[in-house]
Amino acid sequence: MQPRWVSPTAVHRFHEIVSTARTERDTAWTVEAELDFVFRRIPDLLAVTEYQLGEGHPAPGDDVLVDEGSLVVRRITPGSPMLRITTTKRVKFSGPFGGESLAVVMGPLGYAEYARDMFLRCAALEDEADEGVCPTWRLATADENAGLERGAL
Repeated sequence: MQPRWVSPTAVHRFHEIVSTARTERDTAWTVEAELDFVFRRIPDLLAVTEYQLGEGHPAPGDDVLVDEGSLVVRRITPGSPMLRITTTKRVKFSGPFGGESLAVVMGPLGYAEYARDMFLRCAALEDEADEGVCPTWRLATADENAGLERGAL
């Protein structure tokens, strides 16, 4: 995702490109969309990112008719390194590409990396975020996160 601008009302515009190819996109299945993000947080407890197609979209010729969702990062208990992360995504393409097809290609399209990127850059870990791109919030230390990765939940 490429940052475009931030409005005076704190709406962040991004340009999203999803493709089956990293290069030579002219010969691959590729879709693009303009997305508007809003970020809200309660320090040390909750961070929420919501997004939808940008104002003026979908427009005639757009690849995507619906693209919206959310990411909620919530501490399970105050002061705890344990988090509950909930993400949603709703998408409808303008071409003949349904939900069953999407389920098959989500891995090759890199959705897991996209979700990780959205989490790290836009909702949570300030030390791994691109400064100035998204508001960020420090959730836990590296040691605390390492405990979670080992299955401490």
